[in-house]
Amino acid sequence: MRVLLISNGHGEDAVGAHLGRRLRELCPGWQLQALPLVGLGRSYERLGIALLEPRRELPSGGVVRLNLRRFWSDLRQGWWALRQGQLRTLGRLADQVHFAVVCGDIYALLTASHLRQPLYYVQTLVSEYYWRAKPWWEKLTQCERLFVDHFTPLERCVMRRRVALAFVRDQLSADYLRSCGLEMVRCHGNPLMDAFDATGWDLSPLVAGTCIALLPGSRSDAYWNLSLMLQAAQLLAHSGLYTFMATLADGFDLQQVQLPEDWRLYQPHPALVTQGVAAIAACHPARVYLVSGRFGDILQACRLVIGTGGTANEQAAGLGKPVVGFWGPGPQYPRRFAIAQKRLLGEALQLFPPDPGQVAQAVQRLLADGQLYVRAAQAGQERMAGRGRALEQTAQEIVAHAERRLYSSRAS
Repeated sequence: MRVLLISNGHGEDAVGAHLGRRLRELCPGWQLQALPLVGLGRSYERLGIALLEPRRELPSGGVVRLNLRRFWSDLRQGWWALRQGQLRTLGRLADQVHFAVVCGDIYALLTASHLRQPLYYVQTLVSEYYWRAKPWWEKLTQCERLFVDHFTPLERCVMRRRVALAFVRDQLSADYLRSCGLEMVRCHGNPLMDAFDATGWDLSPLVAGTCIALLPGSRSDAYWNLSLMLQAAQLLAHSGLYTFMATLADGFDLQQVQLPEDWRLYQPHPALVTQGVAAIAACHPARVYLVSGRFGDILQACRLVIGTGGTANEQAAGLGKPVVGFWGPGPQYPRRFAIAQKRLLGEALQLFPPDPGQVAQAVQRLLADGQLYVRAAQAGQERMAGRGRALEQTAQEIVAHAERRLYSSRAS
């Protein structure tokens, strides 16, 4: 059986890749291919899943938000040609795949609907927690987040007509969709929490004092975010003993990071390079490790997080790691998105304007106030459901449903 994985974002790629790995383990004879609609699909490469063309990094990192300025920048960088090329790829596969697994949002679902085959929809973005906590006037005025905060009538219509099974991230969302007559909706937990691995890398020889993770994100403004995080780290370095572990997306260019004046960038010992440490920015008395490919290990080892990532912040909160975030001017973590994520995560996310001083003070408060820290940790675990078997159960249900459909078609 030939299966196509379609996703549209960094976090969605990770979910699609890990779900693909579980499908392959359950059915070794299945042939899996992936079409990442946004970005280069590095998560699929790491897990050995074949990638289809075309692929391309675009300035916005995604088109789900109705932001004309960012969409115009994508258009100038070749979005239309990329879109047409991806649709031609789907056209060539029209009679070759048995079904598609869509990991993402309405944009990915609409794209996948060009196939005639059954679709299995893993909705990783929308949660009714966003919509229920939103004031009524913002529901009417914030059109930019229309497809992010709520299952719109358009999405529900496409699901009803084209989706064999749909999987959502929380029970509140599942109950809402079923109340709309969508009986194919399932909830096995939050797939984002199962879409990363800890390799068992021992960080203890590198860590002195409190370990804080830095999550600058995967889009174009990650360099700006990391630069501000390093300024906050510089302030914290004067008040205690800390080790900072920054997790970097694939292809991150260290030369674009603006280090504080008395910091310098150098290559570590070869033994660290083999373990995935890209480079170290050294500042006495603090030390910052810039690491690629060890996201799960760093989340396990850190005490809390300074983060401007969408999926990454939520995964950290789900592990019980409080997050201190700040909004920025770019597409990675704009103010409206940050406020929406605050509604989703509650006390697990302490949110501020882009001020290194306020970020450093928030970190100190969390570490000094045990009750505040515990409330933040518990809030994240409750909202994100923690790590579990969401992807495993989703994969099992997809396999069972697809095999039943194949058997029924052969019998008829």
